[in-house]
Parts: sequence; structure tokens; C-alpha cells
Amino acid sequence: HPASRWQQWKDYVKEGDIIVSLEGQAIDAEHPLDLVLSGYAPGQAVSVTILRGGQTTTVRVTLGTRPES
Repeated sequence: HPASRWQQWKDYVKEGDIIVSLEGQAIDAEHPLDLVLSGYAPGQAVSVTILRGGQTTTVRVTLGTRPES
């Protein structure tokens, strides 16, 4: 289920950040984050590029399961 494949971003992505790509795949209207994440399993490590304050940075994160909230 795509909604269950989600990184618990709290240590990496802050409020106001924009996730621009996951493993080199642009996150946009045609490739929403949930759809792109559905191709990965919890426990997999992926590269996430975020835009923060006008600058991009890439971090390596391990996917977890999406919280039930």
C-alpha cells in the first residue's frame, strides 16, 4: 500500500522544505511523493533532495512506515 511507504522525515525534512526528488526522480504533479515512494519498501535507503531557504541539499534516509495520523 503506497501510504504505508513513508519516511519519518522529522530529523531530515523541516516545515517549509520542499522535496524536489527521490533517487533522482523529480517530485512533481506527474510524480507525486506517495506514488514515487510506492516503488520502495520500508527499510530501503534512498537519496532525497530537498529545497530549503533557496538551496538544495541531498540526504540519505532509510524509509520507514507511514504513521497512522
